[in-house]
Amino acid sequence: MTLHTKRRQPNAAKILHPDAKGRITLGAIAKGISSYRMTKDEQGRLVLEPFVEIPERERWLYNNPEALAAVKQGIADSEAGRVSYRGSFLHSLDDEND
Repeated sequence: MTLHTKRRQPNAAKILHPDAKGRITLGAIAKGISSYRMTKDEQGRLVLEPFVEIPERERWLYNNPEALAAVKQGIADSEAGRVSYRGSFLHSLDDEND
């Protein structure tokens, strides 16, 4: 006799039960997510779209396609080992930038 066990797939449906106040806990599913946008479709299904918020001071980067492309290229170069150490830049800091 062969026993087949059902393995959990990454996108498998999960039943969540609301508590007495109607709250649902997402647990580990929500790791790294700061908020969700919830929409309700025509069939009454609730759809949660995860959001990761960024600090206001970093928003400029996502609004500047050239700068964002340069950062992404730098990350790709680093991952591929196409970088070289240029030493410390601490000497270029002045007291006003500390």
